[in-house]
Parts: sequence; structure tokens; C-alpha cells
Amino acid sequence: MSVESFLSRPRVRKTIVAVVAAVLLYGLFGALVAPHLVKSLAQKHGSAYLGRQVTLQDVSINPYTLQLTVSGLRVLEANGKDEAVTLASLTVDAEWISLIEMAPVVRALQIEQPWVRIVRFDEEGRYNYSDVLQKILAEPKSEGNASFSINNIVLHGGRIDIDDQPFARKHSISDIEIGLPFVSNLPTDIELYVEPSVSARINDAPFAVRGRVRPFIDEREATLKIEFNALNLARYDEYSPVPLGFRISSGSLDTDIELRFRQPLKGEPLIALHGTLELRDLELDSRDGKSLIKLPALDMVLNEIEPLAGKVDIASIRIDQPDFEVARTRDGKFNLAALLPRPRAAAPSETAVAPVATTPDPQAPVKPDAASVADVPGPDAQVPEVPARAVDAAVPAQASRPDVKVALLEVLQARLAFNDEMPAKPVAYVIEPMDIVLRDFSLNGDAPANLVVSATADDGARLALDARVLASTPGIDGELTVSGVDLPRFAAYFADRVSFSVEQAQARVGSRFRVTLADGVPQGEIEIGEAGLSQLRLVRNGEKVAFAQADDVVLTGAKVNLAAHAVSIDAFNLVKPRLRMVRERDGTLDLAALVRPAPPGPPAVSQDVAAAPAWKALLATFKLTDGTLRVEDRTLAKPAVIDIDRVSLAVGNVGTDPALKSRVDLAFRDAKGGLFGARGGFSLAPMQANLKLDARRLDLLVGQPWMAEQLNATLLNGTVSLRGDLGVRVQQAGDWSLAWNGETTVEDIKLSEPGKATDLLKWRSLFVGGVALKLDSATPGVLSALTIDQLALSDYFARIIVSPQGRLNLQDIMRSADVPAQAAATPSAIAAAPAVTAPANVPAKVAPANAGPRPPIEIKAIVLQGGQVDFSDFFVKPNYRAQLSELGGRVSGVRSSGGAPGEVELRGLVEGSAPIDITGRIDPLAEKLFLDIKASARGIELAPLSPYSGKYVGYGIEKGKLSVNVAYKIENDKLTAKNNVVLDQLTFGDRVDSPDAIKAPVQLAVSLLKDRNGVIDINLPISGSLSDPQFSIGGLVGRVIVNFIVKAVTAPFALLGSLFGSQADLDHVAFAPGRAALSDTARGKLDTLGKALTDRPALKLEVTGRTDRSVDVEGYRRALLERKVRELKAGRTKTPLEEVKVEPGEYADLLERVYKDTDFPKPRNVIGMLKDLPVPEMEKLIFTNTEVSDEDLRMLGLARAQVVKDYLVRNGKIDDSRLFVLAPKTGADGGKKAADAATGAATGAVATDPLASGAKAAGSGSPPARADFSMR
Repeated sequence: MSVESFLSRPRVRKTIVAVVAAVLLYGLFGALVAPHLVKSLAQKHGSAYLGRQVTLQDVSINPYTLQLTVSGLRVLEANGKDEAVTLASLTVDAEWISLIEMAPVVRALQIEQPWVRIVRFDEEGRYNYSDVLQKILAEPKSEGNASFSINNIVLHGGRIDIDDQPFARKHSISDIEIGLPFVSNLPTDIELYVEPSVSARINDAPFAVRGRVRPFIDEREATLKIEFNALNLARYDEYSPVPLGFRISSGSLDTDIELRFRQPLKGEPLIALHGTLELRDLELDSRDGKSLIKLPALDMVLNEIEPLAGKVDIASIRIDQPDFEVARTRDGKFNLAALLPRPRAAAPSETAVAPVATTPDPQAPVKPDAASVADVPGPDAQVPEVPARAVDAAVPAQASRPDVKVALLEVLQARLAFNDEMPAKPVAYVIEPMDIVLRDFSLNGDAPANLVVSATADDGARLALDARVLASTPGIDGELTVSGVDLPRFAAYFADRVSFSVEQAQARVGSRFRVTLADGVPQGEIEIGEAGLSQLRLVRNGEKVAFAQADDVVLTGAKVNLAAHAVSIDAFNLVKPRLRMVRERDGTLDLAALVRPAPPGPPAVSQDVAAAPAWKALLATFKLTDGTLRVEDRTLAKPAVIDIDRVSLAVGNVGTDPALKSRVDLAFRDAKGGLFGARGGFSLAPMQANLKLDARRLDLLVGQPWMAEQLNATLLNGTVSLRGDLGVRVQQAGDWSLAWNGETTVEDIKLSEPGKATDLLKWRSLFVGGVALKLDSATPGVLSALTIDQLALSDYFARIIVSPQGRLNLQDIMRSADVPAQAAATPSAIAAAPAVTAPANVPAKVAPANAGPRPPIEIKAIVLQGGQVDFSDFFVKPNYRAQLSELGGRVSGVRSSGGAPGEVELRGLVEGSAPIDITGRIDPLAEKLFLDIKASARGIELAPLSPYSGKYVGYGIEKGKLSVNVAYKIENDKLTAKNNVVLDQLTFGDRVDSPDAIKAPVQLAVSLLKDRNGVIDINLPISGSLSDPQFSIGGLVGRVIVNFIVKAVTAPFALLGSLFGSQADLDHVAFAPGRAALSDTARGKLDTLGKALTDRPALKLEVTGRTDRSVDVEGYRRALLERKVRELKAGRTKTPLEEVKVEPGEYADLLERVYKDTDFPKPRNVIGMLKDLPVPEMEKLIFTNTEVSDEDLRMLGLARAQVVKDYLVRNGKIDDSRLFVLAPKTGADGGKKAADAATGAATGAVATDPLASGAKAAGSGSPPARADFSMR
């Protein structure tokens, strides 16, 4: 059948017409009716569902190709004003096969220029679409999974604008391009790879993602390539899922990362990344705007990172010119702690959320229920609780050690600035540049990584580290060198623990180390090739001068064994150290106060941990060279200062092992050039030392302040030298012993009395040789034995003085133990003193002690040479002085062990001419003193002894010589002595008025004792017992005095007076006070004396005028006034003043004229005129304003002597050559013949002269004013 015949059939034609009509009707409906219907329904139901106005500009449908095009989609916000979503066009090209597959199959899906506006209102999760999302989440979940296949998905020109109101930021994702070949879950398509591509500009930063995924198979698999280009990180720090304590001020991110994901049916999921990551200009600041870290460039190449498997394999990390600002606040917090994640604030409780309302609030935060979260997860949806089984399946029971590998890490040209405000004085330190290179690092590998660090600080310090790091053990070994560290920069860290500052010091160290950790305990060794401080300078707080300095402090060859707890040091050297130390007034050393005690810490918590073994230390050599030491002791009244230099000290083989045998070598020079050296060995267990000492001319003057505490003498000069062996041993119980074998020389000693320049004691040399001294604390008295081969004293001098109080100066040379040299009594000392003190002159009763055996003492020889002793006695008036010279001799064989006594042979001269010889035997160290001595002195001049004869005899000695021969023997406490005294030509001189003088005619006693040749010979044997407390050698002096008293007669002047019929004592004449005129009584005495002198032409008379200020001053003033009155009356006449007589009636006028002419302040009336005063008042004022000097009184005394001499020459006819006027004397000598003086004054006065009234008043009852006589 042909087609024509078939089509000609009516049924066929009707069917064709019906089909065509149906197709036409379908086309007309789809093209004309359906678009309007779709548009209307979409706008109506869309607006109702979204709660917002939805409008469509146009809808077109091609019913034959199943293509739907929607254009001009516009969705407004809930407020009906602002746009929320717009869409230029949406084209869906469906396939007719969808009818066969019973699932939508889309040939193409094209979206043009979609735009979405997202607004976040607050941090609680309220968005402009929250109500829509809440409605979607509230819908019931559909059953089963719908099949679909969508192909050729294209989104072009999309844009999303985000308004983040809580952070006041706006973001844009523009130029969104999405290409997806297909998405299908049809069984025929699920095995095919989907290769999506997404690109956009996130805030103008290009972003692209491309990949291959199979999202609908059972074992999901995806590969994505993520690219960011210059992503501005500063815009996103607020969106960190972990709260940040810092701000990203700037920084861009470039990535080229490939991410692979695979989820097998069994086993762990796989996430792997590799690619590159670049950071540019990253700046991290603290919340208050301070810089933390700046990274200009960070480049990272990732080989492979599997975060779920704990594998990190990084090919390289390079950081160029990073800048780290590290700071610590005053409360100890570091600024970089802000880089650590902060805990998120607790979320509000679910029970506090109100139930969802029937009509939801468009802007209410979305709070879905747990059942709906799993279906449609939202941005703020709560994560549902994961069953424990799922957790167990996803996470291993015990996390394994992550596998981290870094092939290369480079930090180049870094800068690290450290500012520490925690110390009282903030510390600032900058390290720049710093390079760090780490190669082949593996956390679990067996091969060590190589670490190289080099750095330079702003103070010039340098650090270099070359190490091998093994993280798996862990351990590190390498070499570290640090140099040029300026320690004063770090002084603030220990300023609160010390009382000094490090003003200057440069530190350095060079070391090699190998350290590992075994069970958390460090193991290994540290070797320090050299560590040191150069130009060290330490200054006490508040001072400017350094108390400690050193050119260099060097430690070399140090080894620390951490496992063995052992430290060994080859050498520790101090080069040119200089130290000043002070002993304060309270006895403490200032160095002890340099380190403050540590503040009390929390109580230690007891732990049941085995105590770590004690550390052991060994120092092979300690050496100090060219040192200087200054020591000041302020506990003394006058601080003592010791300066030594050229100090060298070498100590070897010292450490914590007490059995070590150590050695020491010390030497120094004192301020005067004296040298000291000591060398030898010592040990600590037992504590002992054996040293060889060699000191040469050490200056003793430095010890003067200490000597002043014990001696009433001042050391002016002196040196000491010694050489020998010293041994010291200290037992554990505290007992000690000392042995010295050697010699000592003390030279050029000069001691003077305090405040005086005269020598008290001095010698040129004191040599003590062959000394063997042993001291032992267990021996009573400490001294165990003493042997001296020779003690030689040469060119020595001693000054012995008897004070005006009668004490020997040598008695007081040692200070009393109970009278400190320095300070006055303090209230505490007074309070501590006993209430009752025993009298000083009562001897203390000491209970006898068991002294034990006497120690053996032997002095083989004592040699004296060139001695001199000056003796001065200021107790007698006039003073006495004598000199012993050329004292020398020898004492040998003195010992305490018994045997033959020592031999004594001493010689000398008295006053340079009279020899003294002392010979015999002596044993002063025996249990009982033995002495057998003979002494002789010949031709001693007696004239120097005149002060003693004047004091005790009443006359000085004009001439004479003394010879003495004595013999003393002491044996068994018995004394026998023979004394032969010979006085040759003893001649007494002037009489001396002494209260201690014997009351007897001495001259007659001398004449009775003299033989016809003028010699007095006395023999005085003495004997007694030394144990008799009443025994006294002074009996000899008493015997001599008795002999003089028995033979005494009258005094010479009294004798002369009696010979010439006068009862008056002719030894003086008296004068009226203040005058030098002779009275009638005085003239009578002089007449008698003149006759005696005429009869004895061999006698010579000396006249001494005397004045007394207490008597003569007033008389002298009246005499001056008389002279002025007489001069005024005499006027221009040549009448001698003594002949001018003033009448009583004219005296007042003349006195007034003298009063007015005399220059001194005078009383005046209210108008300034001189007042009229009576005669007594004018005299009183004149006397008061008339000064009488010592020179005036001296001239008055001289005038009195001259008047006597002139009278004897003129009236007594005595030759002038026999009369001598001596220097006048001033001062009272007792109330001698006061009545005679008064009588003489009265007799010489003129009764009718008003000027004589003062003379009479002054003389009555006053001490005498006179002229004394003496004979020669």
C-alpha cells in the first residue's frame, strides 16, 4: 500500500488532523497561555512562600523544545522596598527523555547575572533571609531520593553583596562564573567524573576552583584545585572560627593548592593537599594597635599534607625580612600571647530560646530543631550530637606521633625587637639581622636536621649556631658562639637582687654541646671552649667609682656531663682585677650586702622522688694576674686602709672532692713596695695547709689604726720581712694546730706618743732567726713549743718619761682592756654596765688554775747593739733628763727546760762618757727566777741629777761625780745585794723650794759626809725575800736620807744673817704690789747682805725679780694713774716725777682731766654729754680700762731685780761682776712672808699723799711680790 492510499483513508486523515490540532493547541497553550500562568503562579506562590514580593519581568516557554526562560526576576526585602535578589535570566533546556527516565533530565541550565544581597544584623545569627531559612527547615523531610540529571550548567556574571553590620564591613563576590558539565544521580551517570569550575572576585581578589568529582557514588571522590590571587586577609580576621587576640592589619594570600578527597566504604577518609602558598606584606597587630609581626614575604611549597593522617611534608618555607616585636608588660604578660587562640564565649542555653512562632519574625535568628539540622544545614545550624560509635570509628584509640617533615626552612634578614617593661628599668634589645636555616627536618626520622643560626644585635653582639637536631630522640649537638654581649643592657634583670650595677662588661662564649632527653632527663655533655667577660666594671648603687673591675674574666676548657652530674674546668683566669672592699662600722663587709636575700617563695611541695646525685666539680687551674686590692676598715676610730697591687694568685686542682691535694701560689706588693709570696699545698679533708712564705719589707704603717686600738703610741714607720714554712691543720672537731719554722726581721720601726713628733721607741733592725714555733688549741695557753736561735736588736732607741703626774710612759703604752680607743659610751653600753664597780686599785682574786706542764721555750742568743735610752722626768721641777748610749751586749742560753743559766754581758755609756757594765747569769724562764748580776758605773756626772736633789734635798747639784758597784743575786726567791756608792766633789747649788724636800741643813750634812778629799763613800748591803710583800729596794734611798738628816745644820742665808746680827732671812726682799721701790725694811736687809758679800769675796749673788698677777696688777694700774696725775701737774717743768707732790684739794681736778683724756667708752647723759662722776667712780673706770700685759709684769720683775743690784753696787760697794740679774719669774710661790710685804709697803708710803692710799690697800694681806737671792 502506498503512502498516498494510506493517507487517503478518512480515519487516517482524521487522526492526523487531530494530532496536528493537538500539537497546535499544545504549542499555543505552551507559548501563549503557560508563560502567563507560570509567571502569575510564580509571583503569587513565591511571594507567599518567601514573605516578600516576587516579580518576573517575562516568562517564555518553547513547548516543543522544552525550554523555559525567565527574565527580570526581582525579590524585595521583607520591608517591600529594598531589593534582595535579582536575576537577569534563567534558561532551562529540558530533554523529552525525562518522560522515559521518569526523572528530570536537563540538557542545559544557564543563569545570567544573578545578584544576591545578604545582610547580617547581629552576631546572634539574624540575617535578612533568616525567616525564609527557618520556614525551609521547618518543612517535613521528603521520603526517598529523587533522580535527576542536569547538564551544561552555566552561571555567568553573578554577584553577591554582603553587608556585615556588626563588624561594619561590606563584602562583594563579583564576576562569579560557574561551569558544571553535568550533575546526575542516574545509574548510568554516577560513575562519570564531574569537572566543575568556579571563578570569582572576592573583594576584587581573583578566586578560582577547578576539579573532578564523583559526588553520588558510594566511595565519594573529589579533586579540587583552589587558587587565590592577592586575597586581602585584613578583611576576614573577624570571621575566624576561633576568637583571635590580634588584628590582621594587612596581608594578601596567593594559593595554588590541589585538594584531594576520598571517602572509602571502609577505613579512614583521605584529605590531601599539595601546592604553593604565598603571603605578602602580612602585618599582625595587637588589639590596641601595636605591631606584633610583619612578614613581607612568606613562600611555602607543600609536597603533601594529610591532616587526618597526621602527615606533613613541606618542601620549603622561606620567610624574608620578618619583623618580630616582642614585649612583656609590667605584670609579666607577653604580647605574642595574643597570637594564641582565645576560648570562645559560652553559647546561650537552648532552653533560653523561645519556640518558633506560627508566623515567623522575618529577622528572627534561626534556631532549628535537631531533626531538621541533618536535612538542610544552615550557616548557624547546631551540629547534631555524633554517636559514640561513630567517634570510635573515626578516631584511633591513641593518637600516633605526627609525621612532620620540612626539607628546608629559611628565615632571612629577620629583625627581633624585645621590649621588657617588667624590670624596674625597662629593657630594650634589637637583634638584626638574624638568619635561620633548617634543613632536612623530620619529627620521626633517624637522620638529624641541620640548623644554622646567625644573628647580630644592636649592641654589636654576635651569635652563631651550627647544630644537628634530632627530633625523634630528641637531641641536639652543635657549636654555639656568642660574642660582644653588652651586659649592662641586661642589668635590670638582677637589679632587685643586688646593690650594684654592671656599668661595663662584654660577654662572650664559645661552646660545643651534645644534649639528649631520656625520660625527660637531660643527658649528654656541654663543652665550653672559652667564656669570658671583658672590661668588667661594677659600681655600687649611689656611687660613681667602681668597686670591682677586671680587664678580662676568662673560663676555658669547661665540660659539663649532665648524666654524671660533673663539671670540670681547665682554667679560670682573672686579668687585672681591681677590688675595693669596706668593713663597715658595725663590722659587716660591704661585699656581703651587695647581694640581697631572695624573697621567700612558696613552701616546697614534698614529692616522693629520689634525690638527684650531688654535682661534682673540679677546677684544674685558677689564675689571677696583676690584681689590685684596697681594703678599708671603718670599725676603727681612724679608718684603716690597705692597698696592695701586682697581686697574682694561682690555685690548682680544687673541687668538691675533699680528698683533693690542691696547690696555691700567692704574691703581691704593698703600697710602699714591700713584697709578699706564699706557695704550697692544701687540702680540705683533713683541712690543712703547708706553705712557704717569703715577705720582704712589708709596710707596717698600714696597721697603725689597728695598733691605735691597743697602743697609746703612733707608729710612724716600720717594715717586716719573713721567710719560712707555715703549717696549719684543723680537725673536724674544731681543734687546730700551727707550726712555723723560719725567720723574721722587723726594721726601721718608729713609735711616737700620740700627737707628738718625738720618738718613743725605734730601732733599725730586730732579727728573729731560727724560729720553731708550735701552737696547739689543745695545749693550755695555746703555746706548745718555741725555739729561737738568735734574737738581734740593733740601733734601737727608747724614750722613758715620767709624767707630771708621776707615771711612766711605758706603763700606759698599752690601752686598758676596758677603755676602748674609739667611741664614747652609748646608752646601751651604759645600761649594760654593772651597778657596782670594784675599785681600780684592788687586785682581782683569780682562782688558781691547773696550768699544766710549762711549754719548752729556748732562746739561744740575744744580741743587742747600738742602743740608746733617753730618760725624762717631768714630775720634778725643774725637769730632769738623762741619756744612756752605746748600749749593747749579749744574752745567751735562755731556756725553760733547766740546765745552766744564760750568760749576760751588757755595756753602755751614761751621758756619753760614764761607762756601765753588766755581767752575770740569768734564767728568767725557769720555774723560779734565778739571777746573779754584777753592775758597775763610773764617773757619772751628778749635775744632771740636780732636779732630784732639788725636789728631795732642797738643793740642786752644782757638780760632782757618782760611781756605783752593785751585785744582785736572786736564788730560791731570796735576794742578796751589795751596793757601793761613791760621791766625788759633791757640790750643791741653788736652793729649791720643794714641799718634798727634807727639812734639814743639807750643806752641813754634805760637809759632815765628805772626807778631806771631798769624797763620800757609802756601802749599803741589802737582803730579803721576794715572797715578802713588805720587801722594798727603796730602803737604800731611805738610808741615804737619814745620813743627811743626822748631819744637818743651819741654812746658809740664816747663817749669814746670824753672823751679822740680823734676825731676818736674807734670801729675799719684799716690794709693794705693782711697784719696784725699796722699803726701809728692804734696805736694811740689803745692807746686811752687802756686808756678808764683802766678807766672802768668793760668793756670787744672783737676783731674781718676782711678780704675781693676782697681787701686782691692781698696784701697777694705780702706779700708772699716779704717774699720769703727776705728769699733768708737772706740766713742762723738769722736776722729777717722784718729787712732784699732789695736794688733796687738787687731786680731783687733775683726775678728771686724766679721765677725760683717756680713750675708752664713758657714761653720758640724755643729750650725749659726759656725766660728772665722783673720784672713786672715775678711778674705777680708769682701772677697768687699763690693760696690764705679761710683758708689763716681766718688766716690773726685772726692775725689782735691777733696783736690788743697783742698791748693792751703790750702797754696799759690791763689785758688779759678782752680782747677776736673772730672768724675772711670774706667779705665786705660796704665801711667803705676806705680813713682811705688807709692812714694807706701808713703811715706804707717803701718808700725806692721796696717791698713797691705793698702795697701802693693795699690799695688805696679799701674796708677796719680791726679789729672791741665790748664791754661787
